[in-house]
Formats: sequence, structure tokens, C-alpha cells
Amino acid sequence: MKKVIARQSDLSLATGVFFLAGAAFSYLTFTVFWVENPPRNPILLVGGGIALVIAIAVFVRGSRFTLVTAAVLISLTAGVLLLLVVTSLTEIRALNSGVLFLTLFIYVIWFMPRWLARVLGYTWLSLYTIIVGIHYEGEIDLALATLVVTTTVIGELIGRFKDGIEAATLTDPLCGVWNRRGFQLVLDRAVAGAARTGEPVSMLFIDLDGFKAINDTRGHAEGDRVLVSFARSLEEHTRPQDTLARIGGDEFALLLPGTDRDEAHRMGLRLRDQVTAIGWSLGAAELDAGETPQALIARADELMLQDKRLRKSARANVSDPA
Repeated sequence: MKKVIARQSDLSLATGVFFLAGAAFSYLTFTVFWVENPPRNPILLVGGGIALVIAIAVFVRGSRFTLVTAAVLISLTAGVLLLLVVTSLTEIRALNSGVLFLTLFIYVIWFMPRWLARVLGYTWLSLYTIIVGIHYEGEIDLALATLVVTTTVIGELIGRFKDGIEAATLTDPLCGVWNRRGFQLVLDRAVAGAARTGEPVSMLFIDLDGFKAINDTRGHAEGDRVLVSFARSLEEHTRPQDTLARIGGDEFALLLPGTDRDEAHRMGLRLRDQVTAIGWSLGAAELDAGETPQALIARADELMLQDKRLRKSARANVSDPA
């Protein structure tokens, strides 16, 4: 069991448990919670079996389970729930199916882009409300309104909570740009996109010159001010599609989609003339075919070190012409 869990991503684990629970509830409803009137609904039996097979398949897939597949499976699940609502012979069974839409909404809000989660979630809720409104009347209206409002509020609150967690874990609290973890996620997506489209992707590895001396002689507060000023100024002079991250103490990375190595280098030199809060060295590298994101970062880092040595040597020659 430990080996199976170790092979899972958060997405596959949540999806597998979701469908496993769905299979269990379907069989429990068909057996333990069955009553003589109305008769058993065969959709529960078939749906439970399908849910069990899906759960096993997801666990087998593990970390290779994709978000696209998850979206398809959850949408099909919503369709089955709507079918159960249509075929329900009692109000309580219809409401019971509706409660499950809360679980679906939370799932898509947590794992999918907010716009897609809202499209899916509110579409499902709207269809559910229409079906129940057509089939039933009376006191169920109040229960239906409560269910829909509760699902909407909880889903939006969890979405905001998720945004807060992502902001705290993926952005640098001092400079307000991506941190190393956030940059890695953006870079991974850019590399995957470049593999599909063939478009060039480059990055600048940036290291501030003499930053340690600022901290040592003028204090860390001044050092923080320099970092913030540098990051803001660099962002002001970059394109909307570019991504800036602080990946170390005084190290930054700038991702340049649709940009080859020569253009990235020229852009870096131009930015160095425009962003003068502190001197800085740069290394421009373009993603090679089949290259990993880590290898690209390491190559850009090495090029930055070469640039730093050359600039340091040039300053030494200027100060000592003899």
C-alpha cells in the first residue's frame, strides 16, 4: 500500500479516492440504504462498478495521471449524477445526488484553473436546479436554494484559500515576483509548450554585482530596498509574456518565451542599460531540443559566471591601466 501511495500525485490520489468513495456509496445506496418503495435504481449498480474500475485505473496510472483526463472523468461523473436526478423517484434521493455536486465543485476549484472550474461547476448546478425544479415542487425549493447557495459560497471560499496558498508558496514575499518553486512550474510549462510548438524559449540568469558589500556596509534593510527596486524596475522594462523570478538571495531568472539565444542576449544587454539600481551580470541561454529545465538553468548560470568574470576583469583593467 505504501508503494502505491508513494507513486501518486495529489491529483491522482484525490481522484482515485473520489471514485473509490463513489463506488462505495453507490453500492451502499443500492443495498444497505435501499427501501422497498421506490425500487432499486440499476444506474447505481452500473455506476458503482464503473467508478471502481476508474479508481483502480487512476491508482495504476499514478503520477502520470493528467489534468485533462481528470476533467473528462469528472464531467462524465457530473453527467451520471444528473441522470440519477432525472431518474430519482423521491425528493430525498434527488437532493442526495445534489449534495455530491458540492464535492465535484470543490474538486475542480482545487485542481483546475479558476475559469474552467467556474464554467463546469456553475453549468452543473444550473442543470441540476432546472431538473429538480421541473420534477418537484413545494418545500424542496428551500432545500434546493440552500444547497445551491452553500455549494457556490464554499466553492468560491476554497478558491480564494487556494489562491492565498499559491501566492504564499510560489511568490517571493520581499520582491513580489515568482520564487524558485514558482519559476520551476512556469519553466516546466514553457518547456512542454516549446516541445509541442517548436517555438524557441530562452532565459536570463541574473546575479547582482557587489550585493554582499551592500549588506555588510549599509545594512540588510538597504539590501532589501535594492532588491525590491531592482525587481520592480526590471519588471517595468520587460514584456507582458516574460516571467521574472527571484531564485536566490541576489539571483534572478527571467524567462523569455518565443525568444532565441541571440535575441535574449541583446535583450539582456538592453535591460542592463535601463535597470541601473545596481550593476548585474547575466547569462543568456536558449532551450536545446530534449534539454531538461534543470539543464537550461545550469547552463544559463554558467554563462552568467563567465560574464561576471569578464566584467570584473574589465573593471580591474580600467582601475589599473598600467
